[in-house]
Amino acid sequence: MVYGPRDTAFIPLYKGARWGVFPVPGSPRVRMSIVHVRDLVRGMVGLGEALLNGRAASGSIYYLSGQVADWAEIARAIGRAVGRRQRVIPVPLPLIGLIAVANQLAGRMGLPTSHLVVDKWREARQPGWVCSHARAAADFGYSPQVGLEEGMRTTVAWCREHGLLR
Repeated sequence: MVYGPRDTAFIPLYKGARWGVFPVPGSPRVRMSIVHVRDLVRGMVGLGEALLNGRAASGSIYYLSGQVADWAEIARAIGRAVGRRQRVIPVPLPLIGLIAVANQLAGRMGLPTSHLVVDKWREARQPGWVCSHARAAADFGYSPQVGLEEGMRTTVAWCREHGLLR
């Protein structure tokens, strides 16, 4: 999962965190790889240079991940960034599915919707989304630099500066 300035998918999470309640799909212990956009871009540039220099193999797959975190850890990091302790509330996946279907139907009718659609619900049903950047580290020295706490803090600050959060 990629996050950082200009990402609109996380804005509802930041806004909701102001209330101190953090709903998560299913279990708050689902683990996922999360990477700040700055690390992702740095990794892509590094990969491009490595391909030009022959240190990376064309056609190979490289995961440019950051750290592994679960929803509870993400909620705590967002909570610290917005200055409010979070209470993590697991939302049953069938309920999320109903909301996703309703959102998708509303979108087809031209009504405003959120990012929660059926494809996102399918993603939420998975037991985890974890990948390793070990190959990228070995082949061209990729190493994420932005930790979750710092990344959330700077992203929330950027959103505030640009009027996306109060």
